[in-house]
Amino acid sequence: RSPRQDELLSSKVTLPPSMAIGAFRTTEDGILEPKVALKMLKDGNQRFVSGVPVLGKVDRHVREALATKGQAPHTAVVGCADSR
Repeated sequence: RSPRQDELLSSKVTLPPSMAIGAFRTTEDGILEPKVALKMLKDGNQRFVSGVPVLGKVDRHVREALATKGQAPHTAVVGCADSR
C-alpha cells in the first residue's frame, strides 16, 4: 500500500487520452483479441496525429480497481534503436 493511496484514490486526476477512450483493464479482464488491440492503437495514433485527444476523469472506483486489482495494458510495444 502506497502512503499516498488515500490521497490518490480521492483525487480528480485527468486521464491521459490513451486511457480515456475505453474501459480500464485490470487483471480480472480476459485477453484482448489482437485485431481489437491493433484497432485501439491505430485509433489512438490517429487522434494523436490529428491533435484531437479524448480527455476523461478518473473517479474513485476506477482508482480503487487499478490499485487493488492491478493494471493490465492491452499492448506492450517493444522497440530498438541501433546507432551504427
